[in-house]
Amino acid sequence: MHEIQKLTPEQRSEVWRCVWAVLNLPAEKRQMLLGQDEDRRKRMREQIEQALKDNGIEINDENKRRFFHRYFEERRAIEEKLRKEESERRQTLMRELGEKLKKEFSSEAATTPAPEKAESK
Repeated sequence: MHEIQKLTPEQRSEVWRCVWAVLNLPAEKRQMLLGQDEDRRKRMREQIEQALKDNGIEINDENKRRFFHRYFEERRAIEEKLRKEESERRQTLMRELGEKLKKEFSSEAATTPAPEKAESK
């Protein structure tokens, strides 16, 4: 609960929305999702252990817990920054695509004669 209070009101709302969504799932589906979460946590622990090993860091259990927490926070910040940059880049590229298509098809419409209507009898 202490960690949740550090979140913004919007983030807290999203967390609670997700919690309720999971709780309202059928038991089988909920268990499947929780199993995926355990797998994700296991992979994260392995990555953090590898980061300790790669950097030659040997620390006691208390500092290891602090390292895990810090690593997770920093990694989450990096992932969020990358998602934001990717979203901004996608918007820019989509805007450029829209302009390119508008220009291409607007000039084509101006040079292509309109189809003739069939005469009625």
